[in-house]
This record gives sequence, structure tokens and C-alpha cells, in this order.
Amino acid sequence: MPDQSEIEFISNHLPAMESGNYSISVTQTLKHKGGAAIARFTSKDLNFVVQGARFRLEPQDIAAVFPPAGSLGDHQNVLPHVVLRRSTLPWEREAAPGRTSAAAPSWLALLLISEDDVTPLPTPQTVTLGKQLQATGDDGYWTGLSKESGQSDSDQITVIDLPVSLLAKIMPTTDDLTLLAHVRATADAHGNLTETAVVMGNRLPPAGKLSMAYLVSVENRYDQGPADLTQPNSTKGKFRFPGGNASAARFVVLKSWRFSCSNPEHSFVGLLNGLDASKPLTLPPTGNAGADALLADGRVPVPHHLRGGSRGYGFYRGPLVPTAGPPNAVASGSASTTADALLRFDADTRMFDVSYAAAWELGRLLTLADQRISTALLQWKHTRRQQLLAASQAHLYGHLALQPAAPSSPVPIPPACDRWLKDLALLKPLPFNYLVPDERLLPTESLRVFDIDPVWMDRLWQGVLSLGPTVPDIAVGLPPPPRVSGFLLRSALVSGWPDLEQDAWEDAGAQRGLAVPLELLRREKLSPNVLICLFKGDLKAVDLHLKPEALHMGLDAPASAGLPWTKRHRQADGTELSHQKPKDLDNTHWSHGESARVLNILELAHLIDAVDGQQQPQSAQFAMQMTEGVPLRRFGRN
Repeated sequence: MPDQSEIEFISNHLPAMESGNYSISVTQTLKHKGGAAIARFTSKDLNFVVQGARFRLEPQDIAAVFPPAGSLGDHQNVLPHVVLRRSTLPWEREAAPGRTSAAAPSWLALLLISEDDVTPLPTPQTVTLGKQLQATGDDGYWTGLSKESGQSDSDQITVIDLPVSLLAKIMPTTDDLTLLAHVRATADAHGNLTETAVVMGNRLPPAGKLSMAYLVSVENRYDQGPADLTQPNSTKGKFRFPGGNASAARFVVLKSWRFSCSNPEHSFVGLLNGLDASKPLTLPPTGNAGADALLADGRVPVPHHLRGGSRGYGFYRGPLVPTAGPPNAVASGSASTTADALLRFDADTRMFDVSYAAAWELGRLLTLADQRISTALLQWKHTRRQQLLAASQAHLYGHLALQPAAPSSPVPIPPACDRWLKDLALLKPLPFNYLVPDERLLPTESLRVFDIDPVWMDRLWQGVLSLGPTVPDIAVGLPPPPRVSGFLLRSALVSGWPDLEQDAWEDAGAQRGLAVPLELLRREKLSPNVLICLFKGDLKAVDLHLKPEALHMGLDAPASAGLPWTKRHRQADGTELSHQKPKDLDNTHWSHGESARVLNILELAHLIDAVDGQQQPQSAQFAMQMTEGVPLRRFGRN
């Protein structure tokens, strides 16, 4: 099992049984003690079918794709790939009939086509299996696959027609297919092992163009044996193209997605490095000393309507504050019965601070809007009030012979109300404009760290508990809102990389793998490009990175025109040898020249030493050497 902070590459996971029809027959023989047979009994044959995926994949079969679907980034040096949840999937069928070794080629191929190749990009279409199987090689589309048990003519499959002239340049050989699929094993914090299969493409997308990736089936569409590239006319290990004058070949499409390449600023690393995390969650100063002191505390001017009908401006600060207050800094005093009692007047600016009044009123309105919660809360308060009256009666008339029974222990808060208060403590039902009242607090491509104001949360809870009859000790026994901090992220990272991960630290210098990160309480996308994360404790630094499954394979692009593509070598433990000169690619490492952007995978494997002790290329070593790693950046709190 790999270490929790590592990832293990495995060449393949061959299934215990291949797809097909099987029969079990049991024979029992009785013998004399001396060895002579007395009788033989044969049971009835039992038939069963092992049927792996063939003409379609379920959405849950695919864990991730890279580059992300619909993304716009600097992907021109990346080999696209698909991550499959079932680690045996690429080897459950055969690309060439008659598997002869454990180094089996995958029956899945990932083809990349750009606007430079075909305009418009080919679009998959849906046909029935019965109609498709009627086609023959003479039609230029098919290879004569037959139905298996459980498949019917009415089954719908997705197919695509691709030009033969293009396929002649981009189709991988069986040797390539063997190297382009591998297994990754990762372990979570609890040591639970997860294995996924990865299928890579053999082509780099062009810069500034829209590209389409197609995961297609190549079941039985290759000639058996390793490719013999020294013999131009040899068909061993090569794709079988349709006969005749066919201009296109048809494939079953199992997954397809599109993405675009742009300048490096829109890549994951570019966005990560360009993220603005240097400012607190405040508005810029105005030059007025009194107002600037309030702005530096996270307050913003908002329109304020007084009860008398006059209008003006007041200062408002939501639950997200730029600096941490003292622990348990909940204001003392009795609970307020109205929002107006929480208005505060600032003599220097001659403006009201409406922060806590707004919190109280918001808690009351949100609870009133939920009939289930408000009803349970009213019933609980009525019951508690009756208990208090009974206790008062027992105290006043305890000397009488017919004294009332002593009240039982306080009725606990209903579970629904308890969950409601806990959700409020994590800001779940709160409107976004109460959290970020001014867009300037959270500009585009920015990260802002904050603490949750315990006084604001206490006033929010007071507004909730203000519904119904007045009960003096209604808050007795309720736990105070927890100490929570977090961050808001507004960036294309949120929409373009849904697998973005975060680790928060109480110490800005914490070492990954040694220190324990803060407990994550809430992680939620508030909009396509806004993410909120809440943690238990005092956040001092946050790491942003991708999952291990988002490791991607690629080359180092030339620094300028005329220079070669390069790849830096890694040690067996995955450490990149940054002190060594990267290895240069020449014409032997490109199929049909560099302009086609199709890599000669077998030659590349030898160049980067992706081989075993016998110098045989291995997909696990190839994947490790080609891995670009998961970018990570730490943002400290200012």
C-alpha cells in the first residue's frame, strides 16, 4: 500500500475473467478403497456470462477527465487523459484478438482532434446496435463485431466517423496502447486504498485552438503482435483500416469532451499564481480617518431606512470579519427583543451601525420563512414557558398541603431546531449579500481569509429565539456558536477545476505530512466561480491544490521557436531531478513530424528511461516519468 502522501503507479490490472460465456460442470466419482471406480455422477452444466462494458460507460464509471471539460487553459504541453473508477476496465476486452502476455494493450483509445484537423469538429451520433452490426468492412465503417449475451438490436450506441487520412497519422499502435494505460493507487487519511485506471492520449493539443477528445473502443481492431515499424508494409500491431476506398472509419464513443488552449495565464498554475490573496476582506481607504477605521474593520456603507421614513446611509458588517476577535467574544447582557435595540450610533461619522440589528432581524425572518422550524420552535418555547410557570408555582406554594408537583428537567431543544441553529452557525441559509455586501470586498481572481464574528452569530441566534412568547432562560443550555474561520475564493479555478482541494493550517509554517490540518466544516460552491470553505479553529494559511487523480502527463514546451521539446527525468521514487539537464526530443520521438503533435510513445519511453530491468518499456514507469505533478501553493493570512 502506498504511503498516504504518495501515489503508486501500476502497469495494469488484468481482470480475473475476461468478458464472455462460461460453463461450469461438476463431476463426482466414487472409488473403492483400493482405487477402483464404483460410480461417476455428472451434474447439469451451469452457464453464466461475464460481461464488461462494451458499447457504453455509465457516468459513475468516469472519475475525471483532463483537461477539464469546457476549460480554457494552457494545455498545449499536456497529454489528455481519462480517469476510470474500475481499475480493470481498460483490460476487460482486447484490442487485438488472442492476448499473449500480461503487457496487454488497452481496448480503449483516447483520440484528440482539433480545429486544425477538421472543421467543424466531428459530432457523435446515436444509432441502434442492430443497424450498426449490419454494416461490414466494405462499408468503410465497421469490423464485423457480433452481439453478446444480454445485448439486443434495439440497444442505442454512440458512434463517430473520423477521416481515414487523419487516423493514419494519429492512431496508436498496440505498443502505444500498452504504455498509454496504467493504474493509480492512492490512500486517504484513514489508509483506505483507492485504485483507478488512467487512459492517456498520444497527442498534444495545439495552442489557440478548440480541441475535442474522444474515448473510443478499438476492440478487435488491431492485428496481433508487437508493432514492427521497421517494415512499412507490416500490419502487426497496427490499426486495421476499412478496405476499399473508404474515406472514414467508425468508432463507438464512450466519452467525449471539448476544451480550448489559450495563453499560460489561464492554466491552473497561471491562475494559481495570479490569485490575489494579499488583501483582507475590507474596502480600500477613503482618506477620512473616522470612516477608514470602520472600513478597516470590514464595514461597508449601505442604504439605511429609519422607522420615521427618513433615508440615509449606515455601516454594515456581516459575519465575516477580517481579523479575529478574542475567544468567546460574545457580548454579555440580556437578549434583545427588537432589532432597533441593536442599532449603534457612531458620533464621529454621524452614521448608524446596523450590523447586529440586521443579524437579529435576519435570524427572525429566516426562521419565519421555514414553517416547520418556526412551528417546532414555538411549541418548544410554549412547553418551556409552562415549565417555568410550574416551577414558580411550586416555589410560591410549596408550604401548602396540596403543593404542585416539582417541574421536570428542561425540555431539550427539538432536533430540527438544533440542526437549524447549527446550520446558521455555518452560514448555510444566509443570503450571499449578507455575507459579502459589496462586490469590491471580493474582486475577481481573489482569495479572502476571514473569521466569523461570534457576536454577530449570537445576535442572529437571538433573532431566531425571539419568535413566540418571552422565555427568560430560553438560551440556557444551548452551546455557543463554535469558533470558525475560513476563506472565500472567487476565481476561474472554481469552475474550471471542480476537483480543487484545500488544506487549512493553524500555523503558517506547518509542514504537510507532519502537521494536522484544521477540520473542514463546510465546503460549498455559492456560484459557478465562488467557493466558501469554513474550518474549526484559527486559519493562518491555506494550501490550494488538485487531487492526486488530477496528476497530468506532459512535456516541457520550448522556451522559444526553434528549440526542442524536453522532458526532465525522475528518480524511481518520483523525485524530479531538477539539477540534471532535461532530455531533448528529436524527430524520432514524433510520428509524422512535430507539426502533427503526435508522439511516438515507444521511442519516448526509451528516451525517458520508462523501462524495467530488462529495458522493456512499462506503462507504470512511463506514467511516472511523464507526470507533471500536482501544483500546490500556500497562501498566508495577512
